[in-house]
Amino acid sequence: MKAIDIEQLVRWAYREELPKRDTVSSGAGTSWMVTGVRGTGTGLPPPAHHQWMGEAHSDAIEVEAAVGRLRDLAMDWADLRRLTLGAAGGALRFRDKTLPDGRTVLHPLDACLATLSMRPAALIVMHGRAATRPHCTDIPRIKRLRHELNGKVKVWRVDPDTGEQLFYRHPKTGIMTAEAAYDSHQRMRKGAACPVEYEPTHAQVARDRAEYLIWLAGLEVLAADLVGRLANHDPLPPAAPRRPWATMAASLLQAA
Repeated sequence: MKAIDIEQLVRWAYREELPKRDTVSSGAGTSWMVTGVRGTGTGLPPPAHHQWMGEAHSDAIEVEAAVGRLRDLAMDWADLRRLTLGAAGGALRFRDKTLPDGRTVLHPLDACLATLSMRPAALIVMHGRAATRPHCTDIPRIKRLRHELNGKVKVWRVDPDTGEQLFYRHPKTGIMTAEAAYDSHQRMRKGAACPVEYEPTHAQVARDRAEYLIWLAGLEVLAADLVGRLANHDPLPPAAPRRPWATMAASLLQAA
């Protein structure tokens, strides 16, 4: 019995064994090997030639069946908020962009995750076939807004108490116009500030982290479900880190 990390077991099943069954049933193996691409539009290189021969291993078929059973598994919203951003995650609102009128775009965590699939089966299959993990180590970085015409950094005059951009109404036309941030000598006036946005946004970072956690939780359940079911493999819990973004943040602080 071979002990193997569940992540590696899934990759082995979906990249090396289960495609054998497809070639035997469809007869498409020859064309895939000639073109160098496994399946239409996947862009993935095929395994070695000998791996296409014969039937799929019984353990790989059992892995596929266990992944199918995961379709009824879904992450809990409360747990996902806590694991993604800590105990206060549900109450956080992300400041991702400053609008021209001084207002900011705020995203509550639930809104960031609203379009995210809470079921891990599809993520496990997708990343198993591609031999990848969900990307989750990006950190929001400040990006200064620039004028489209000359590329110069935008500078606004803002209220020192509220941080909102200051406007005045033209006495004749009544048009609202932004107050100038520079005086006649091109010196910054009091209250001048540069509007910024974040790239990637906090909302996208939260979504990426949540997707990683859903994928990892699915692997943990899958490993437990397969114990005692396989003929030649002993599945181990995933060795992937639980919060890789925390390690990256720590390394950035040490470098600074």
